[in-house]
Amino acid sequence: MSNGNLALIGVSNFLGKSTAYVLLKDGYRVSITSRNEKKLEQIRSSLEKIGDIFSVPGSITDPASAEVTMQNINSKLGRLDHVVVMIGGFVNDTITDPIGLESMMQNHIFYTTYTVRSAIKYLHSGSSIVLVANTGSIEHGDPKAYSYSIAKAGVARMTELLCSELIPRGIRVNAVAPNYIDSTFEAGRNWRSMRKLGDSKTPPEDIAMVIKWLVSEESGWVNGAVIPVDGGYRLKK
Repeated sequence: MSNGNLALIGVSNFLGKSTAYVLLKDGYRVSITSRNEKKLEQIRSSLEKIGDIFSVPGSITDPASAEVTMQNINSKLGRLDHVVVMIGGFVNDTITDPIGLESMMQNHIFYTTYTVRSAIKYLHSGSSIVLVANTGSIEHGDPKAYSYSIAKAGVARMTELLCSELIPRGIRVNAVAPNYIDSTFEAGRNWRSMRKLGDSKTPPEDIAMVIKWLVSEESGWVNGAVIPVDGGYRLKK
């Protein structure tokens, strides 16, 4: 029996793939979306033996394209229960040369907004939305990643605002906040043996496990939270 239908938006070969893997193993039906159709098909074919996974290529770079993409996802799944927005993008810059300001705001604020705005038309009471922030959005940001830190701080505040607005509709909104994400993933590996508390990099599986919890009924009273998933690195002296 399925735990529900879930859409992953902005899927990568590490966080996106690992989250799909964890959710499929837990009985969810999963759709994966990005603009790279070849990448999506490779991920889908590598995980299809685990459960029902659907590749839905699409863009969310403007309101119109996001509407079409979410409509296609809903049609493919038949019903949309949960949405996880994990759109990536990172730039090193500073206030003296903020070269990434436009792209970081687009990726993390504009595109996420377009996605959520389109998704809530298909979600229902009991649904969940999970965003991906960063530890720099809840603690001190990285001064060498000026634009990225500002954009992720916006995602953290967006989580709270969306929570407040969607409470009457019974839709929960939370976020995970890793530090640096390890850009490797292999299904079935013993990722716990690869890290220790306080490491700067977080295996994507650790983040995926928290996302799985946030969309489950076990976290039903958690709403508007931005949860650090960094092994305590943000507090390391």
